[in-house]
Amino acid sequence: MFTLQTIIMPSLDDVPYELYVRQWPPCGWRLRKTTDDPLAYTCGTTDSKLSFDTFFGALSLRGWRSAKSGLPIALVIDYAGALHLQVWHRSQRQAAQLICECKQYATRRSSIFIQVPEELQKGIVYPVVASAEGGDLVLFSMRYVTVTPPSFSPQIGIIMPTYRREPYVVANIEKFLAWRQENPQPDITLFVIDNGRTLQQSATNGNVRIIPNRNVGGAGGFARGLLEAEAAGCTHVIFCDDDVIIEPEAFARTYAFFSIADQRSVIGGGMLRMGAKHILYELGAIRTSMGCLPQKSNWNLLNQESIIKYDDSCLWKQKHGYFAWWYFASPLVVFAQNKLPMPYFFRGDDQEFAERYRDCKFVTLLGVAVWHDDFEKKDSPVTDYYIVRNGLITGWIHGDPQCPTILSCAYRTCIALLTYRYDRAQFILCGIRDALRGPSWLERLDEEQYHQQLLRTQCQRMQPIEKPTKLPIAVNPPKSLLRKILIISTVNGHLLPACFIKALWRQDDPDRRVYRHLHDTHLGAIFLRPEVCYYEPSTKQGILCVVSPQRFWQIAAQLLWIMPWFISTLFLQRWRWRRAYHRLITPEAWRKRLKLGLSD
Repeated sequence: MFTLQTIIMPSLDDVPYELYVRQWPPCGWRLRKTTDDPLAYTCGTTDSKLSFDTFFGALSLRGWRSAKSGLPIALVIDYAGALHLQVWHRSQRQAAQLICECKQYATRRSSIFIQVPEELQKGIVYPVVASAEGGDLVLFSMRYVTVTPPSFSPQIGIIMPTYRREPYVVANIEKFLAWRQENPQPDITLFVIDNGRTLQQSATNGNVRIIPNRNVGGAGGFARGLLEAEAAGCTHVIFCDDDVIIEPEAFARTYAFFSIADQRSVIGGGMLRMGAKHILYELGAIRTSMGCLPQKSNWNLLNQESIIKYDDSCLWKQKHGYFAWWYFASPLVVFAQNKLPMPYFFRGDDQEFAERYRDCKFVTLLGVAVWHDDFEKKDSPVTDYYIVRNGLITGWIHGDPQCPTILSCAYRTCIALLTYRYDRAQFILCGIRDALRGPSWLERLDEEQYHQQLLRTQCQRMQPIEKPTKLPIAVNPPKSLLRKILIISTVNGHLLPACFIKALWRQDDPDRRVYRHLHDTHLGAIFLRPEVCYYEPSTKQGILCVVSPQRFWQIAAQLLWIMPWFISTLFLQRWRWRRAYHRLITPEAWRKRLKLGLSD
């Protein structure tokens, strides 16, 4: 029998118990490891049940049936003692249906095999376990298997680019090595692409390879990893961010899927919020002109309905659907056919590459996900530069409608200006200007040096902020027609001298500075305030912005100058980028960019 996925028990800190197993009643028992077997769990009491209709416990029929048509699936439980087992099936259109119920007694370790009916193609399958008539019960393992032998033995390379994030990377390496020690069978190697060249090489062994790399961003790290994985004989790759928490069982399920699937399937992992570990941030997204629309955002994965619908995705039908690269698994042949990522440094490389594998099957599996820091708690004007620059280039290459793109750039710039975020507006215009410079400029660019130059010009950045005496998020002022007229007629105060606005408030007046949420854009709340702090309470950091009519009009003049250039050269830019596109993504171009084979 070949294991598809193993039902795992809670092992990570601060992760909700109900992502793994539900207990009825909640305090009926606790699972505790036995002293003689580190994998065994002992259960007790008569009226309690363990249900595995959970994110890590249930099996998605849609996901696994897509790997191979007619794939037989069964549940195997290794136990000792008095076992009362129920196996259930539930789908969106059908209430919970009992597949099998039995009571078994075993004085020593035994196995029970339950076949899942082949006609069940959608929904989830899960066991409910209790001790029969109050007898002792020990669960050694629970796993979903198939009697069909694997058609392929994949060699998987996990590609994890990093830049000076030692605490995250070292923890992930240690967790991976501990998992490999317990699970030596899957042929999986971790390639850590060290863009900062700061990791100790002593961690390198047969299962982990640390590769110093020239810093050309996340895209360069993934490109280097692909070159290394190909040279090492890998057949499949997993792209994974460095600053994530992951259950290694996700790697095992990915390996099992690729062992029975064809070479046209790619797996996208979900992103769960680090601050609320049971909340799904995104499971795939749809690319827009200057951003994305996350799919299944803010789903509560403690809810059984969310578990049932988790793999019910039509993302592959969407014109611009994609899986982000915090967890993305693919056969290496997909990259051999479609070449390497665009040299975007970071942001947008996963969106652009998704336009090339439209003929692949998009697959999601329960339990294949990572926990990642919430993006809403971060903000950097430099990020807007890469979003705009790379978004424009991707749109030109793949023929996006240009009217929404133009309007989006103008709107983002104006909102940034009106909310005192002058750095953001400046970087948006810089992104437009650099995209208009053409592919030859990008080929000659020293990405690391240019990125450092952008960082040096940034003034409005996240910094620790003393806890405000008032509420960190100001209450919106009452709306009035006169206030709206004043905001519009003075361009939110920017037609007034800065000294006049500052003179309205004493230096020691606590209301001189208004606190708003980090991504707030409410104009009325900051009208005639000399300072606004865009604040994130959970991290106690924020961006301090001071009104500056002079800088406002300087950037506004740049916007009025650059937009005609932008509009008048749209067709030329599309032709230039499409012509150079295939030259930019070849392995040879990336080897040159990474300076492989040179003394550097």
